[in-house]
Order: sequence, then C-alpha cells, then structure tokens
Amino acid sequence: MWTQFIINPHSGRSEHRSLESRIRREFSGLPFELQCTSGPGHATQLARSASAAGARTVVAAGGDGIVNEVLNGITGTGAALGIIPAGTANDLARHLGISGDLSALRATVCGGHTVTVDAVEVNGRHFLTGGGTGLVCDAAQRANRLKSGRVRGHTSWPLTGGRLYLLAALMALVSGERDPKPVSLQVDGRWTVADPLWIAVSNQPRLGRYFLVSPRARNNDGFFNVCVAQNTGSRVNALGTLIRSLAGKHERMEGVSVFRSREMTIRSSAPMGFMGDGELLCTSAELRIRIRPSSVRVMVPAPQRGAARRPDGFRKRP
Repeated sequence: MWTQFIINPHSGRSEHRSLESRIRREFSGLPFELQCTSGPGHATQLARSASAAGARTVVAAGGDGIVNEVLNGITGTGAALGIIPAGTANDLARHLGISGDLSALRATVCGGHTVTVDAVEVNGRHFLTGGGTGLVCDAAQRANRLKSGRVRGHTSWPLTGGRLYLLAALMALVSGERDPKPVSLQVDGRWTVADPLWIAVSNQPRLGRYFLVSPRARNNDGFFNVCVAQNTGSRVNALGTLIRSLAGKHERMEGVSVFRSREMTIRSSAPMGFMGDGELLCTSAELRIRIRPSSVRVMVPAPQRGAARRPDGFRKRP
C-alpha cells in the first residue's frame, strides 16, 4: 500500500518545487509517488488512476479546488483523502484541524487515522465543504478570476486568504451583473418557488473562511444544510444580509429561510452555475442535489487531549 501526492503548482501559497523537495525528504523510506497537475481536471484523472493502482491515500497539496478534484477522483474507490493546505481559504483543512506540517502528515499517514464524512453530490459531482448558486457562485468565480489576475488587466492581487472571498462577494453584489430569476425548489418531495439572492448548500458551518453561512451544519449527520436568502431587489438589504452572514446572524432576518435535507432539486428557466468547494462544478437549468452519507475517509491528526471544537466547527487548541 502506498501514498500518492498530487500538487497544484498554481495554488495560492504553493512554492511547488520547495514543497516537492520537502515531501520527498519527509516521506523518504515510505512508498509514495508524487505528480504535479497540468491544468483543470488533471488532479481527478491522477487520483482516479492512483486509487485504481492501489494507493491507500491520495494527498492533495493546494487549495480547496484541488482537494475537490482529488475527491471526485477517489469517490467510491476506498482510498482515503489527505490534504496539505496551500490555497486561499483551505476551508476543509481548517475545519478538520489539518495543518501544513509534513511531519504531522507523515505520522497521520503511518498511523492511518481518519474520519468519515458525508459528501454532497450535485449532478454527479461531489463536494465536501459548501456550495450553492446565485451570489455564492458568482463570488467564488470572481475570486478565482482575481487570483489568476484576470480582472481589468491585473496580473496579481494584494489580498490573500478569506479576505479575497470577502472582496469578491462585495464586488459581485455591487457589480449589477447578476440577473436573478425565480427558481422552483423540490425539497424532500415538496415543491416551492423562490426568487433567491443565493441558495447555499453547506456541509460545514463556514464558507470562504469568513462566512458563517450555516452555523449548525455538520459533515457527518447525513444531511446538508440549506440557506435561501430571498432577492428583495435592494442592494442595501442584500449587503446587510451578506454582512450578517459573517457572524451567522442572517438566519434570523426576514426573507432568509434555513433547513436541512437529504435531497433537493433546483429548476430554472435558464442555466444556473453551481459552486462547490470554491469551484464551478456544473451549469444547468436543473440541479439535482443529494447527500452521500459517510462516503469519504479523510486523513486527520489523531485527537490530542484537551482539544475540542467550537460551535462554528473550528478547533480549540489546548
């Protein structure tokens, strides 16, 4: 049994040549292979091939995007997901208490300590943290353009981490480019109509590092949490909802509804983009979403005495 490392050389903080050297040095003496991605979708292909060849663990080195690609390559194979966080938000790694310490990762891989979590499936693609359509999707796409320098000729952007997603959300909100349309929602067999500012589907409390979109979301309860914020037509009201979502206080606002579900369908008269784990997963006029309970094993550090979780999902340190 061996470990496959997959590195995204273009992720937010990744100095991939240095990371390659450190991985090879730290994992010397253990059976492993290491490959770098060449473009979108390549990590999924590499992960699928590695798991088919018998890799016990496939480690994604980068941000939530490459973690998502590796997830979609190992789903249903029995291989465990490992993470070296080196991206912009690192939502899943932060939630599970995973650091970039390679010696700790070696101990985790050798010890085989994992947690089993749910995945959310949308039109055949899977994600582990949060996702959605409307403003949350627009903000994620804008953040990715900011990171790649494809906004008004910029080749770089001074903001990093979750602040970039905060800026992207504000820019998407005030840009005037969005054209919200009513959608039909089927939740656990019942249909309703909404005119959403956003529909967020969460598997953990935080999205984009700072946004406490679904404070009660858990990634091992067999449900996904949904937050529907209605479009009032007022940018001021929309901004208030966005700001309150930083502290999870938006759930008590008029026009915001929250619930849990195992299955949901969203239909619209025009194709909608759906974001998951910070990446555009699909675009369709019909989005079929369902929970995949206990379907993914993730390598995590063994629990330390005195460590606990805060209600928002972050770990308290001893």
